[in-house]
Amino acid sequence: MKLQRKAKMVVVGALTLIAVGAGLLWREQQVQKLHIPSIPVAVAQASSDTSDEPALSGRPVHLSIPALGKQWDVLEGSYSTGSRTWTLNSTHVFWANLSEKLNTTQGTTLLYAHAQEQLFGDLPKLSLGDEVIVRTDNGYDFRYRLVGGETVMPDQSAVAFKKNGAPRLLLQTCTGAWWQKRQLFAFDIVEVKKV
Repeated sequence: MKLQRKAKMVVVGALTLIAVGAGLLWREQQVQKLHIPSIPVAVAQASSDTSDEPALSGRPVHLSIPALGKQWDVLEGSYSTGSRTWTLNSTHVFWANLSEKLNTTQGTTLLYAHAQEQLFGDLPKLSLGDEVIVRTDNGYDFRYRLVGGETVMPDQSAVAFKKNGAPRLLLQTCTGAWWQKRQLFAFDIVEVKKV
């Protein structure tokens, strides 16, 4: 009797492990399905603008993604060298303060959030050409267009902190079966308007 019970427990345990493993593999395949080309973000850089317009800059305070019907206030996020972590919670989008402020001259601005439904969980539903609007603390709306994206390991996301090159917006969230990868969405600037 005890032997049968142990055998049943082993079978149930094995089936549970198989189901969990299959579920994780399925999830890994689903999060990898982007509706945008997988272009290395560093390659998809826009050309620098050489117009005579004055340079504009500001700290991001609000993000809107019309294609997803979502918007969030943006808080400043910082990196703790002690804990080796970024400011992060399950309710906010953050601007990585080691990246550039929004601007019309050069460099990359990074906004990041968890891959939860109320935050950046729906970013993979975006399509090439979809636009986002980011408002600055000094009253400008920066409009950007999605040009590509890629999935990388955390140690490969240094492109998010480029100080040179054309102005670029990156949205970043976690992906992978164990959230071990970073999904980057690259946007080129379209226009800036005073609000």
